[in-house]
Parts: sequence; structure tokens; C-alpha cells
Amino acid sequence: DDDTGSQTQDDDTGSQIQDDYTGSQTHGDDTGSQTQDNNTGSQTQDNYTGSQIQDNDTGSQTHGDDTGSQTQDNNTGSQTQDNYTGSQTQDDDTGSQTQDNDTGSQTQDDNTGSQAQDDDTGFQAQGDDTRSLSQFGDTGSQAQDDDTGSLTQFGDTGSQAQYGDTGSQARYGDTGSQAQYGDTGSQPQDDDTGSQ
Repeated sequence: DDDTGSQTQDDDTGSQIQDDYTGSQTHGDDTGSQTQDNNTGSQTQDNYTGSQIQDNDTGSQTHGDDTGSQTQDNNTGSQTQDNYTGSQTQDDDTGSQTQDNDTGSQTQDDNTGSQAQDDDTGFQAQGDDTRSLSQFGDTGSQAQDDDTGSLTQFGDTGSQAQYGDTGSQARYGDTGSQAQYGDTGSQPQDDDTGSQ
């Protein structure tokens, strides 16, 4: 977090980062430069000014489970992210900077190298880790997917979770407060039952 070097994870200014950065290289199993969240570079995902974003954007490269160009949330561009046949995908890639079950460098799942994301033994791993600042399936703080720690993102039970979480400030399919998509908490955004 908050790094200025390359291949960081959160709030970085270098390349190959993930959240709140201005560099390139996105989130999951991609071979391109696309970023993920709160970026100012190109091919970002959420709350950014560049092209190829994910939610409420006009660029290409959408978020999930698409096989064609169809985006996810209020997008007009092409090239989706999850379970698709195009380039710059998310899971099961063989290129560099991928996310799950990859053989390339800077992967996310089942890695033994540095800056790996899932099932890693290094620091700043993302999934199924027991270290802090992990992202997916972690038990540490600031985990992202299926985590029990705080600041998680996906399927988490901690606070400030993002997807399918039960913590506060969740974003997708959450029950916590300030959720965004399909939430039951307060201040939700899409398909929510909460207030605001």
C-alpha cells in the first residue's frame, strides 16, 4: 500500500499496481497495462478518468463474466474481465501480471514469487493468505476476497469490504453500511434495499 515502486498493490504511483494508482497493469490475469480502481491511467476499472474502465464508464474492457465486448455497469466499451475469451482476462492466464493459476510472473494465485496475490508465501499476497494486506481468501487485514479481516473486498466479513461482504462500507452484494451494489446496508448504490 502507498508505494511508489513498481508492481505494488494499493495507492501506488508505479506500474503494475492495483488500487488508487496512476500507473498501468491491472487486477486479474491480464497481460496488458489495464489498471483497476481509482486510477488516472488508461484501462482502469473504478472511479478513474482513463479509458477501459469497469463501472459507470465510457471506456472499454468491462468487469465480469462476459464472452463478448459487453461491459458490466453502465459501460459502452468492449473487452470484459471475468470468464471471457478475449485478451486481458482475469483468471487462468499464462501471461504476466495475471491473477489466478498463472504460470507467468507477478501472478496472483498459487505463486511463490514476490508481489504474488493468492496462495503466496511472500508479503502483500492477495488470496488465501494469512498475512496482512492480502486480497483474496485471506484472514489478515485489508483482505479482498473471502476474507475475515478488515478492509476486505470480495466475499469478506470484515469492515470496508467490497464484494459479497457483510462488513461496513461494502460495495457489491453486501449487507454492511455504505454498500454499493446489491447491498442491504445504508447508502447503497445499485439494486440495494438500504437508505440513500
